[in-house]
Amino acid sequence: MDQRQVGGEVRLKLHTNSTRRVRWDTKLGYYRHPGPLPISLSSVLPSGGLVSCVAVALVRVYPTLYMEKTQGGRTVIRSERAEEHESAVFERRRQEKAEQVYSQVRAEFNSKVKPGGVELTPLSSGEELTDISSSQVQG
Repeated sequence: MDQRQVGGEVRLKLHTNSTRRVRWDTKLGYYRHPGPLPISLSSVLPSGGLVSCVAVALVRVYPTLYMEKTQGGRTVIRSERAEEHESAVFERRRQEKAEQVYSQVRAEFNSKVKPGGVELTPLSSGEELTDISSSQVQG
Protein backbone atom coordinates (compact mmCIF):
# COMPACT_ATOMS: atom_id res chain seq x y z
CA MET A 1 0.00 0.00 0.00
CA ASP A 2 1.32 3.43 -0.89
CA GLN A 3 1.83 5.75 2.09
CA ARG A 4 0.08 8.58 0.26
CA GLN A 5 -3.09 6.50 -0.07
CA VAL A 6 -3.56 5.78 3.65
CA GLY A 7 -7.11 6.44 4.79
CA GLY A 8 -8.31 8.71 7.57
CA GLU A 9 -8.23 5.99 10.24
CA VAL A 10 -4.42 6.14 10.71
CA ARG A 11 -3.14 8.50 13.42
CA LEU A 12 0.20 9.32 15.03
CA LYS A 13 0.00 9.51 18.81
CA LEU A 14 2.80 11.38 20.57
CA HIS A 15 3.26 11.44 24.33
CA THR A 16 4.86 14.57 25.79
CA ASN A 17 6.87 12.55 28.29
CA SER A 18 8.39 10.40 25.54
CA THR A 19 9.35 13.15 23.05
CA ARG A 20 11.96 15.92 23.08
CA ARG A 21 12.64 18.95 20.92
CA VAL A 22 15.61 18.92 18.59
CA ARG A 23 17.51 21.65 16.76
CA TRP A 24 15.72 23.20 13.84
CA ASP A 25 18.21 21.85 11.31
CA THR A 26 18.11 18.23 12.52
CA LYS A 27 17.43 15.75 9.75
CA LEU A 28 14.07 14.02 10.16
CA GLY A 29 13.80 10.26 10.00
CA TYR A 30 14.87 7.27 12.06
CA TYR A 31 16.82 7.86 15.24
CA ARG A 32 20.33 6.36 15.22
CA HIS A 33 20.12 4.80 18.67
CA PRO A 34 16.86 2.90 18.84
CA GLY A 35 15.52 2.27 22.29
CA PRO A 36 13.90 4.24 25.05
CA LEU A 37 14.68 7.92 25.43
CA PRO A 38 16.07 8.41 28.96
CA ILE A 39 14.65 11.46 30.74
CA SER A 40 15.08 12.91 34.20
CA LEU A 41 12.39 12.47 36.82
CA SER A 42 11.96 16.24 37.13
CA SER A 43 10.89 16.52 33.47
CA VAL A 44 8.01 14.02 33.76
CA LEU A 45 4.64 15.72 33.40
CA PRO A 46 1.59 14.29 35.22
CA SER A 47 -0.62 14.54 32.13
CA GLY A 48 2.16 13.92 29.62
CA GLY A 49 1.29 10.33 28.81
CA LEU A 50 3.62 7.35 28.76
CA VAL A 51 7.20 7.62 30.01
CA SER A 52 9.70 5.71 27.89
CA CYS A 53 12.62 5.55 30.33
CA VAL A 54 13.46 7.39 33.56
CA ALA A 55 17.05 7.94 34.62
CA VAL A 56 17.25 7.44 38.40
CA ALA A 57 20.24 7.24 40.74
CA LEU A 58 19.87 5.55 44.13
CA VAL A 59 21.78 7.54 46.70
CA ARG A 60 20.93 5.57 49.84
CA VAL A 61 19.16 2.33 50.65
CA TYR A 62 17.39 2.25 53.99
CA PRO A 63 16.89 -0.95 56.01
CA THR A 64 13.55 -2.71 55.93
CA LEU A 65 11.09 -1.57 58.58
CA TYR A 66 7.99 -3.37 59.79
CA MET A 67 4.84 -1.60 60.96
CA GLU A 68 2.31 -3.17 63.31
CA LYS A 69 -0.98 -1.76 64.53
CA THR A 70 -1.86 -2.96 68.01
CA GLN A 71 -5.37 -3.66 69.29
CA GLY A 72 -5.22 -0.39 71.23
CA GLY A 73 -4.73 1.55 67.99
CA ARG A 74 -1.03 2.26 68.52
CA THR A 75 1.40 1.96 65.63
CA VAL A 76 4.70 0.23 66.33
CA ILE A 77 7.58 0.40 63.86
CA ARG A 78 10.35 -2.18 64.23
CA SER A 79 13.64 -3.02 62.56
CA GLU A 80 14.13 -6.43 60.98
CA ARG A 81 15.96 -7.76 64.03
CA ALA A 82 13.26 -6.53 66.44
CA GLU A 83 10.56 -7.98 64.18
CA GLU A 84 12.24 -11.39 64.21
CA HIS A 85 12.39 -11.25 68.01
CA GLU A 86 8.70 -10.26 68.32
CA SER A 87 7.75 -12.93 65.80
CA ALA A 88 9.55 -15.58 67.86
CA VAL A 89 7.81 -14.36 71.05
CA PHE A 90 4.42 -14.42 69.29
CA GLU A 91 5.05 -17.93 67.93
CA ARG A 92 6.08 -19.19 71.38
CA ARG A 93 2.89 -17.74 72.95
CA ARG A 94 0.77 -19.23 70.19
CA GLN A 95 2.38 -22.64 70.72
CA GLU A 96 1.76 -22.43 74.49
CA LYS A 97 -1.93 -21.60 73.92
CA ALA A 98 -2.25 -24.49 71.46
CA GLU A 99 -0.73 -26.86 74.02
CA GLN A 100 -3.15 -25.58 76.69
CA VAL A 101 -6.14 -26.17 74.42
CA TYR A 102 -4.80 -29.62 73.52
CA SER A 103 -4.36 -30.58 77.18
CA GLN A 104 -7.89 -29.33 78.01
CA VAL A 105 -9.40 -31.35 75.17
CA ARG A 106 -7.39 -34.41 76.16
CA ALA A 107 -8.47 -34.10 79.81
CA GLU A 108 -12.10 -33.72 78.72
CA PHE A 109 -11.83 -36.73 76.44
CA ASN A 110 -10.17 -38.85 79.14
CA SER A 111 -12.91 -37.95 81.62
CA LYS A 112 -15.59 -39.19 79.18
CA VAL A 113 -13.86 -42.50 78.34
CA LYS A 114 -14.94 -45.28 80.69
CA PRO A 115 -12.20 -47.36 82.26
CA GLY A 116 -12.23 -51.13 81.89
CA GLY A 117 -11.64 -51.48 78.19
CA VAL A 118 -11.06 -54.93 76.69
CA GLU A 119 -7.70 -56.00 75.31
CA LEU A 120 -8.30 -56.99 71.67
CA THR A 121 -4.98 -58.74 71.01
CA PRO A 122 -5.85 -62.19 72.46
CA LEU A 123 -9.09 -62.41 70.45
CA SER A 124 -8.92 -65.04 67.74
CA SER A 125 -12.30 -64.86 65.98
CA GLY A 126 -14.81 -62.32 64.75
CA GLU A 127 -17.54 -63.80 66.94
CA GLU A 128 -15.62 -62.89 70.10
CA LEU A 129 -15.15 -59.33 68.80
CA THR A 130 -18.87 -59.04 68.01
CA ASP A 131 -19.81 -60.30 71.48
CA ILE A 132 -17.49 -57.81 73.19
CA SER A 133 -18.63 -54.85 71.08
CA SER A 134 -22.32 -55.61 71.65
CA SER A 135 -21.76 -55.95 75.40
CA GLN A 136 -19.89 -52.59 75.46
CA VAL A 137 -22.74 -50.85 73.60
CA GLN A 138 -25.41 -52.31 75.90
CA GLY A 139 -23.55 -51.85 79.14
